[in-house]
Amino acid sequence: MDCRVGLHRDLKAWFWKDGDTPTEISGEAGRLPVERRAYNYWSTENMPPIRPTVFFDDGRPVVTFRQFRHFAFKTFGWDIWLCQYDGSFWKEPVRLSEHLSSPDTGYGVVSINGRYIGAFPCLDNPGIHTRSSNHRVEIMKFSRDHHLPLPEVPEDKRDTYFVTTGFRNIAPPPPPLEEPYRERTLIWGDLHQHTNYSKCVSAMDGCTDEMFRYARDVLGCRVFTFMDHSPQMSGPANTWLSDQLEILAGDYGVPLFGSEPGTRPGHDTNWYAYNRELYDRLRCILDSHERDRQKMYRQALEDLPTGSILALRHFHGGMMADDELVQSFEPQLEVAMEAMQGRTNALMSRREEPPFPNRFLNTGFKIGLVGGTDHYRGRGPNHFCLTGFWVKEISVNGVWEALRNRYTIAMSDAKIAMSATLNGQPMGRAVAIDSGMEVRIRLSASCGHQIVRATLIRDGAILPWTEVHENYVTVDLVDPNPDAGRHWYIPTVEVKTAYGKDNRGYGHTSPFFLMVRGK
Repeated sequence: MDCRVGLHRDLKAWFWKDGDTPTEISGEAGRLPVERRAYNYWSTENMPPIRPTVFFDDGRPVVTFRQFRHFAFKTFGWDIWLCQYDGSFWKEPVRLSEHLSSPDTGYGVVSINGRYIGAFPCLDNPGIHTRSSNHRVEIMKFSRDHHLPLPEVPEDKRDTYFVTTGFRNIAPPPPPLEEPYRERTLIWGDLHQHTNYSKCVSAMDGCTDEMFRYARDVLGCRVFTFMDHSPQMSGPANTWLSDQLEILAGDYGVPLFGSEPGTRPGHDTNWYAYNRELYDRLRCILDSHERDRQKMYRQALEDLPTGSILALRHFHGGMMADDELVQSFEPQLEVAMEAMQGRTNALMSRREEPPFPNRFLNTGFKIGLVGGTDHYRGRGPNHFCLTGFWVKEISVNGVWEALRNRYTIAMSDAKIAMSATLNGQPMGRAVAIDSGMEVRIRLSASCGHQIVRATLIRDGAILPWTEVHENYVTVDLVDPNPDAGRHWYIPTVEVKTAYGKDNRGYGHTSPFFLMVRGK
């Protein structure tokens, strides 16, 4: 149940005989002696075993599994290992495969006449952040005592393996809101979730089915996406990811097909398409322009149907000068920006001045807010981040309409429900008042963890907090005398989380855009 899927695993073995109670097969609770190894880029990265299988050799069990091979920064490749049981204990695992493999392709090892036959899907990777190539299946015959040298982690990159603390009930459903949006339903999704196909320290990013189950079963999401770096992936890998998203979402979930190609300049950007056919066309556009934002925008708007794709920026990836900001922005595509991710609570952080996306809001752009975890490596305050969608229907059409009309909320480390109105208008709307009038925003919020307090963020400044200390609240948040001119307001709550008393989660509605008319 840890927030970082697959960061730590033990392999344990039991056997059943004639309906008896299961019994551990040797050792500490049946644990196989898989060496715990780790390396460090920015933070500790474990190399856990994945995809275990069992076969029998002369009546004795043999376990095979994969383990990530560290050989360069942001690389992609797993080895296949074998661990034999000799009747009394498990022998030390040995490496079978000479060449790298993908994490979630099938593989097989069988015992025939005292020897092993292996079928290993393999790939080539030159050891840089690039595409894998030459995908193939290698058939091997080897003896029972076959083994290859242990892949070594460079001395300056080694680190101490650590066992993370698992959390249950990290995202309990919030109580029903006292004042929800009428004729709309609130559902959640992580809009920035990477799998190990992104090659961003792949030992930690999860396999597609693991990431999906975590989002669905632990976080309770209904909207799903794999936001991988498509230009660094092969064509078959991109197709495989889209296949997996469709299959896993099934009839229960809403799949959003997307990519993070590394758009430049002016903050990395996640691209989303309305359906898979449009995404396949969009990916060709993204991959052909070498990250150039304006070329991507221009061709996407010319070649794809109006309103069928979105481009949502997040805080890192390079700022730009103020005089370039307006020219870089495309309102047809940029309906929202990412206010929450594992690295930061962007609206409230001081990692940039002014914080992201405040510069865009201060310039006058009307954008909604979303949340997505991105690669979480323990370097930021958040373990997971979600987007809440107030939808008219649970479908791609419903999610798309909520995004385009700013019916979204961004949150970190908890599942939070929020609705807000200003002069009868919902979040995301433009409202005008006369000079001398107060701003009174009605906020209804709830969370499975306790809401500590609530406030407004006005033009980037956090106004005085209102104490709550309940699981749900309906409260008026007031700015008594705003100056004449243009402002933006974001209702915000702070909540307790499952991650300890010093860890706080936050929820932000999409902004209200206010014009205070002068005398």
